[in-house]
Parts: sequence; structure tokens; C-alpha cells
Amino acid sequence: MLYKRNAVFILNSEFMIKNLLIITVFCSMLVSCSNDENKLPPQKKDTPAATLLDTLIINNVVYKLDSISETEFNSAPVPVTFEETDNEWIDDSAHVQRLDSLTLRFHLGNGGDSLFVSDSAAIDDTYKSFRYMGSYANIPYWLVGVSYWEGGGIFLLNKNDGHKIYVFGPPMFSPDKKYFISYSLDMYAGYINNGIELYEFKEGKVLEKWSKLVNDWGPDDVRWKNDSVIYIKQFRIGEGTNGNQEYYTYRSMKIR
Repeated sequence: MLYKRNAVFILNSEFMIKNLLIITVFCSMLVSCSNDENKLPPQKKDTPAATLLDTLIINNVVYKLDSISETEFNSAPVPVTFEETDNEWIDDSAHVQRLDSLTLRFHLGNGGDSLFVSDSAAIDDTYKSFRYMGSYANIPYWLVGVSYWEGGGIFLLNKNDGHKIYVFGPPMFSPDKKYFISYSLDMYAGYINNGIELYEFKEGKVLEKWSKLVNDWGPDDVRWKNDSVIYIKQFRIGEGTNGNQEYYTYRSMKIR
């Protein structure tokens, strides 16, 4: 009788152990599935820059920068620079004179004069040298450049009242001449701004719409596709097998 009771006890124990094992395995499978569901998909380590989502946040507005090819970028008209002869520039020597090797004089529409005196003999941070770059035909402004001991700048000088507007670079006008883009590139030294600006010409005045400094890339070239879209050639620096690697990407940006 004792033997039978022991046999029954042993059978019941084996049955309980089997059930515990099944429950343990089942719980492990549930935990494993739960962990798998919470895991993020593996990230690609070598995603090409051209496929990355590129945006600019300007005045709390997100502007999307769509990837385009180099060929498409080159299809946009090349901007006219201040060295070239074009209908954007006029001869304004009657109002702009260099009085001597250091002094530029601009005779204003209100009868006054704006004088800019260079100090090119200095060999420290007081060094500055002004140069006349051109007179615009479509807006009442002169373009003036200034060089410092380190870096430099460009500003628009109002022909009527002498008001100065510092810009990142020479204006690049939209086809309808109502807006212009200004940009400059400096990814290394940091002597000048690295970014893009948009200005509007309205009622005889140049008005800043927005100005954006960027860090991940620099605008090497900017062109108007039409009155509302610009193409940007982005200069980038990445890690290569032999150190830093310089390369370009191309973007399309709808700005208005």
C-alpha cells in the first residue's frame, strides 16, 4: 500500500515538473516576442548623403530641400557677378569717386555724402579696406566690399540716404527682380558667415525676409530655377579613409 502511494506521489511530481517546464518555456517565448516588438529596426551605417532627409528650419517654418542631380543644377542659369557687364549694372562714376588711395565718396540723392576711409597700413584688427563693387540698375543701391585683417564683408549702400545693409554675399536676383538671394561659404576658418539669406525689394527698399546660418554644409553656389525655387550646391565635409573628405550634394528649395 505504501508502495502504491509512493508511486502515485512520484507520478504527480513528474506531472507538476513537466507543467512547470512548459509554463517556463511559454513565458520565455512571450518575453522574447515582446522584446522583439520593442526593438527598433537596424540602422544603415553608410547611408549616402544624397538620400538623407534635408531640411532648414527658418523662423519656425520647415523648408524641405529635395535632392537633385548635378546635371539638373547646372541647367539653371548662371548668376551674373559684379565683375561682369550686364543690364543689372550701370556706370555711376558721377556719384562714386575715389578721392585718394584711401577714401571713397558716394554722393547721395538727399544731397549728402557717404565717406569710407580705408586703413590699409594697419597690421592688426584695425585694418580695413573699402572697395566699390558696382551700382545696380534695378534697385537704388551700390554694392560695397570691405576687407578686414581677418575676413571681410559686403554691404548695400542706399543711394538716397546712405543706409547700409550688410549681406552675406553679392545679391543674386530672382528672374522677376523682386527678390534676391545672398550667400557665403566658410566651413573652416569661420571668418565670414556660412549661410543663405532672402531679401525682397519693395517700395524702393530692400527688406530682409530671412537669414539662415548652417553648420552641416555650406552653400558653394546658389541659382534661381524660377521666381519661387532655388538650386543649392552644398559643400560638405565627411570622414574618408584618408581623413576628411570634401564632396558636394545638390538640393532644390522652394522659398515662396
